[in-house]
Amino acid sequence: MALNVSSVTAAPYTDSFNALIAELNARAATLSNSVDKTEQKQYKTILKTLAALNKPTDDLGDDIKSAGKIAKSLAKAFPNEFTSVATLSVLTQTNLATLVDGVFSNLTNEVQGSLNDLAAAIAALPPGSAKDNAQAAYDDAVALLNQGAADFSAFSKILASTLKAIVKGIAASQATGGGGGGGGGGGAGVQCKIDGANFNSLVDVNIYVNLTGELSISGSTLQRSVTIIAENVTAPGNYAATGGQVIEIGTGVAHSTLISGTVHIATFNLAQQKATGSFTFSSSQSSPVQDTNSIVNVTNGSFNISAITQF
Repeated sequence: MALNVSSVTAAPYTDSFNALIAELNARAATLSNSVDKTEQKQYKTILKTLAALNKPTDDLGDDIKSAGKIAKSLAKAFPNEFTSVATLSVLTQTNLATLVDGVFSNLTNEVQGSLNDLAAAIAALPPGSAKDNAQAAYDDAVALLNQGAADFSAFSKILASTLKAIVKGIAASQATGGGGGGGGGGGAGVQCKIDGANFNSLVDVNIYVNLTGELSISGSTLQRSVTIIAENVTAPGNYAATGGQVIEIGTGVAHSTLISGTVHIATFNLAQQKATGSFTFSSSQSSPVQDTNSIVNVTNGSFNISAITQF
């Protein structure tokens, strides 16, 4: 009896996978009746791939990671279509290697677009440490993007590293005061839900002001940055937030007029530059225009940071 195969549409953050998803849907419908063992394995791989692609992702970085995993699975299930000596008759529009290559081409264009945005931001900055740090991150991103890759898995890692360098550059370009903050650089140092949507930082900038005990914790992705601030922090404990901000990097819309918030410091060690804890806050829109009716709610916040810059 034939299995019922539901068509899967694109759920990733970008539309880079659309052509591949369409082909996998078509193949799933064809292979669902097969009794050939190889084709049954291919069918199962396709179903797992479609299931993975049907899960919504939060940002470009997630799509890049998905592409690497999917390419590896499909190459294992369809080795003849991923061979380096494929004949011209195999390299058709519906050849999976060709379609996966199209996915990576689309993702590369997305990354290049973000790199161009960073270049524009750097050009608009006045001379100073923020510009220098952003330029250094940009140069790192360009060098990474120009690297060669032996296979799709390696290319996925290059794109992911390039994206992290770009996000680091964006964070550096937005740094103010004290010559800028120190980067966390490890990914997901700050996590939370922003109006219910998952946020996992790629780059962290954490600052402690010794005079006031102000601890500022920031996490950034390519799309957003989140900052939570508490003052008079000297040891683990519960603190009222004195600042809470969410910035949409693409549009510049900022919600930074704090309504309420709490910060729980679980561990705090300035000598080791480490801190862990949790937070929640709500803020209203502050720019480009003030709008008290536009409120962002940040919940389930947590941080695990290991690079606190002190002033």
